Amino acid sequence: MSAADTPAANASALPTVVFLGAAPQHLALLDRVLGNGVRLSAAADWHALPHAAAAVVDAAVIEVADAAVNLALLLQAARERLPQAQLVFLGASRVLAQIRQKLILMGVLSEQWSFLKLEQPEQWPALLREAHSRAAKRRSLKLASPYGMARPAARPTITAAPRRELDSQYLASILQYAREAILFLDLDGCITFWNRAAAQLYGIARENVLGTPVEQLIAPSWREEHARMRQRILGGGEDVLCELEHLKADGTVLPVEQSLAAVRDWRGLVMGVAVIVRDISERLERERLQRERLEQAIAQVRMQALNEELERRVLERTAELTAANRELEAFSYSVSHDLRAPLRAIDGFSQALLEDYGEALDMAGREHLARVRRASQRMAELIDDLLNLSRITHSEMHRRSVNLSELAGQAAEHLRATQPQRPVTVVIVPDVIAHGDARLLQIALENLLGNAWKFTRKQADARIEFGMREQDGQPVYFVRDNGAGFDMAYADKLFGAFQRLHSPGEFEGHGIGLATVARIIARHGGRIWAEGAVGRGATFYFTLGGTGS
Repeated sequence: MSAADTPAANASALPTVVFLGAAPQHLALLDRVLGNGVRLSAAADWHALPHAAAAVVDAAVIEVADAAVNLALLLQAARERLPQAQLVFLGASRVLAQIRQKLILMGVLSEQWSFLKLEQPEQWPALLREAHSRAAKRRSLKLASPYGMARPAARPTITAAPRRELDSQYLASILQYAREAILFLDLDGCITFWNRAAAQLYGIARENVLGTPVEQLIAPSWREEHARMRQRILGGGEDVLCELEHLKADGTVLPVEQSLAAVRDWRGLVMGVAVIVRDISERLERERLQRERLEQAIAQVRMQALNEELERRVLERTAELTAANRELEAFSYSVSHDLRAPLRAIDGFSQALLEDYGEALDMAGREHLARVRRASQRMAELIDDLLNLSRITHSEMHRRSVNLSELAGQAAEHLRATQPQRPVTVVIVPDVIAHGDARLLQIALENLLGNAWKFTRKQADARIEFGMREQDGQPVYFVRDNGAGFDMAYADKLFGAFQRLHSPGEFEGHGIGLATVARIIARHGGRIWAEGAVGRGATFYFTLGGTGS
């Protein structure tokens, strides 16, 4: 039997694992998972390991209950007693993430370290076989040494480890108290470092986030892009500075600016990604306010330009209206003086002709002169109506509280005095108060009541009403009669100057009264309309610009 086939040789070919820990249940679990393919022994601590074990141990499984273990002393003991062994940390995922973070900061994280997660015992055999392979490779390299004896591979001196531990702790303290949120990610995108600013920014405690994937912090619409950026950096790409959206613990969207850069060990190998996050909510709010102020300023400039243009147009229009008013005043003066004098002459000389030479004229001649007189008198009345309409349109208004019921009563008394023989029932609702120009409103009511008086002439039981009703929260005043009425198809002609729906032989008038009322109502900011039917009377409604009670 050759030396290679001896039981001792076969035993030495098996992976040799030493368990350093105080939890017997973990040793039992390790023994059950590994089975007969591994030589497993246990030691309470490093002092229980003899120096001679260095030649036979492939992996030392170190149980870590928390991340407070002094890694500097642990590394020193490992180099003294197990210089060629693969160091394997056994613990919870969160604790292992913290251990990995500390090794990164110390600059000593390398392939000589392995990590067994208590939550994933099914992965232990493969990880320990890999540890045995690496340990065997290191021993073979030592046997090939030109000195013909085993010696440690080139690595930092033992006395440098405590110093490096102090430096890493100092760096970790600086990062912990940095103003920006800083986190480190491993090659799989899991969080291995989380400073206080990150905890405050996201509202997540350090112990609840270490070892978890960074995707939980990224808004869903940005997760794929964030993963692509990490892969580019891990592949040797340049650092990245970008703006995107993260998520707080309560799901609130957080706009941030983040920097991503590669994290390398003492040999220059990429071990993960460092992420610096800055909350840009206030900056974006300032930019939004600046945009709004700029838009308001632009709108104000445009509004000012528009106002200036409107003012210019108003001035031009005012000048045009002033010129038109002057022309109207000149026309009114001409009508009052230049036209009245000839009409008076025609009427006067016609009357003198009838008085002085009437006996010399036959009946037809006297009738012709009478028609001339009537025409000239009618022309004078039309001129008076036009002048009155012009005065109403351009006269100054004096608004005050007005009792429309009293004005309507005065108009009705005046009508009764002109025709005392007519039996007309006039109903006036008392104390109808409005706000407007008393003189103009009196003219409007005189025309409306006079219109009703005229068109009820043929009614034996003539009835005229004045009152008020509410419509859409606004007072609406009305004058109603049971007279001749009108066809609603011609209602748009009621308020035009010289527009008549009845012949002069049927009902007297010049067609100026309702036009005068319409202009008075318009000057008060109101509107007027009418409803009626032929032979069934008419009702005229009007408002006064929403004023009144």
